[in-house]
Amino acid sequence: MANERWEVILQIQLGLPWRQASAEQRKEAHAEFLEMAKKWKASGIRLIGTFTFPHVLNGYSNNWFFGIDNDTQMDQINRDIMGSQFGKIIEDFSLANGGANADFEENWRSW
Repeated sequence: MANERWEVILQIQLGLPWRQASAEQRKEAHAEFLEMAKKWKASGIRLIGTFTFPHVLNGYSNNWFFGIDNDTQMDQINRDIMGSQFGKIIEDFSLANGGANADFEENWRSW
């Protein structure tokens, strides 16, 4: 089914594996994440915003809100993280996707 707009929230919790990694491993993994982000941008994925909030046990959750054109771009984010060294030294990550909710958005504008 065609969708006019898709949004994805990428949530990453670095957690204990990140804290246990050496400074060099963290530096290399961070550089790898930045290269992935450049690749995502080049493929047409749009950054809408970022935010961070605390998780009691895992430290902070880092979040990126992206605009995408299709589920293939969401899959690209997932595959890139799962296949990376970065993905091996983080506690957890998740992707949540949604599309335009025309009814709610129209109501929101009319209030």
